[in-house]
Amino acid sequence: MTVPPTLLVSDWVGELKGASAHYVNHTLANRKVIEWQTGYGVISFGAKAMPWVVRYVENQREHHAKRTTYERLERVEIEKRKPVETGSLERTGDHDTGRKRPA
Repeated sequence: MTVPPTLLVSDWVGELKGASAHYVNHTLANRKVIEWQTGYGVISFGAKAMPWVVRYVENQREHHAKRTTYERLERVEIEKRKPVETGSLERTGDHDTGRKRPA
C-alpha cells in the first residue's frame, strides 16, 4: 500500500486494528472472536522491492519451516524496562531478537 507522508502511521494502524476487530466481532461473528495484541511493526520499501516482498510474504510459512527467513521482514524488537527509585519505569534500550537464518 502507499501511505502519504502526512499520515501518522500509529493513528492509521490503530484505526485499522479497531475497525477490523469491530467488523469481525459485530458483523461476521456477532461475538468477540478477534482481539488485537498491543503494538505493531512497520517496514518501508520502495516500489522496486515490492515483487520480492510479496513473494516472501506469500511463502512465509515455507520460510519459517525451512528456517530461511529474512531478518528485515521478521525482526522483533522488545523494549526492556527497569524500575527506578520513584517506582516508575525507565527505558533501558531495545533488544533485537531477530537473526538472519541460513538460506
